[in-house]
Amino acid sequence: MGNQKKPMRMPILHLPMEVIREILSWLPVKSVCRFRCVSKSWKSLILDPQFVKLHSDKALEHEDVFYQRRRVMIKDDSCHCLFSLDLDEVLDQNDIDNLGDNHDLLVKFRALRSKDLSGDDYYHGDDDVDDNEDLYPRCCIFSRVVLCCEGMLLLLGLSRLFGNVCLLNPATRESKVLPDPPEMFTPETGDYYYCVSGFAFDRCTQDYKVVKGDCCEGELKFCVYSLRNNSWLVIERQHHYEGFQSGQEGKVLNGGIHWVVQRNFEPESSMVILCFLLSEEEVREIPLPTDFDIVNNEEVNLSVVGECLCMIPKYYEKHEAFWVMKKYRVRESWTQIRVCIPSLSWSHSGFWKNGYDLVLFKAEGKLVLLNSDEETFRNLSFDQIRIGYVGIYLESLFSPNFPAITD
Repeated sequence: MGNQKKPMRMPILHLPMEVIREILSWLPVKSVCRFRCVSKSWKSLILDPQFVKLHSDKALEHEDVFYQRRRVMIKDDSCHCLFSLDLDEVLDQNDIDNLGDNHDLLVKFRALRSKDLSGDDYYHGDDDVDDNEDLYPRCCIFSRVVLCCEGMLLLLGLSRLFGNVCLLNPATRESKVLPDPPEMFTPETGDYYYCVSGFAFDRCTQDYKVVKGDCCEGELKFCVYSLRNNSWLVIERQHHYEGFQSGQEGKVLNGGIHWVVQRNFEPESSMVILCFLLSEEEVREIPLPTDFDIVNNEEVNLSVVGECLCMIPKYYEKHEAFWVMKKYRVRESWTQIRVCIPSLSWSHSGFWKNGYDLVLFKAEGKLVLLNSDEETFRNLSFDQIRIGYVGIYLESLFSPNFPAITD
């Protein structure tokens, strides 16, 4: 017993902090969050704004990291629950081209549940992230989700006038309830309604911004929330436009938020795409295709597909095509794409991979992988879920509670 050798201890390897920084920047968000418990120096590194930006840039610079962090966010149409799906992993593990005819693709997803904030207006997140932990504030009973490529979601409340708004990072489990927006019109002004909204990251000012537009008597007026300032600013100028539907959610592309609206001034009243420029806080028009034969007041679904604007008529039985603007703001670049889709109303999620596009059949509440070249479909099978909304986001370390983290 006395001669028994003691087990050898492995020497502790001390790596330079720059090497640790580079290694961590390649890892998934969940793993990085857990590594905050290793030491004070690691936690300080992970919370450093420059590291957060470095970690985010990896997904923009490397395709494999992009696919690793991309998630499909789904909202149940009936009970307003959120679900997260790693569809890239599903496609990597299944040869969907050879599944056979009429074969549904069974997918698993993770439910994201609300967390009681106990009076606080945000949740800071734990060092150890628990998959089963409630996620977003119960006080934010939402009806829609607007997604941002920088890793945060905007949960919009059920209120007709844009109440109960919450920012959420589902990867770090941090959330923040925003202050109510100011009233831009009064009852004395006339009948007004919440018309359009949008959420995006302004790269010029390195700030998250929420945009809300109200319509009154054919006039559209905007206010903008800045996460950095934690306040709303009313843009005094009014514009001669109105929306086709209340609460239309904008699509983000090239530093602007886009909606389909009705122009109410000369030379003629017509449908156009209106872009709100985040940095300039001004609007500009984008023309529709010259042969766009949609009737007045018929709704269209506006999407962004592969860095291009895409317009899809809502009632598809009248149309056998949708349009893609292949060169931004160039009217002649609108290209008509014909495809046979068995649904009256559908929209593009923004997800595409290996020749397949993820689309939502709104009337049926179903998600479908569409191969327009082969004219084939693969239904995504979810257990007892009727899908009301689908969008895409990239997991990131950006925080809604510390706006300086975007410096």
